[in-house]
Amino acid sequence: MRLISFMRMNNGGKLINDGKALSFADIRLATKKGKTQTSEIIQKLEELGIPKSVKVGNSKEF
Repeated sequence: MRLISFMRMNNGGKLINDGKALSFADIRLATKKGKTQTSEIIQKLEELGIPKSVKVGNSKEF
């Protein structure tokens, strides 16, 4: 539920904060979960097609 506040209309499924797409670390801080739980949450959401992830360097942005 905490990620809903980062969803914006007409952004193609991206999670946005201060005009920038969220990274894994940003999502982890927003949800206040550990690495494993955050990975599981992101994996489930990606299966549903909710956040659109884009590979940027060695990390993903959502």
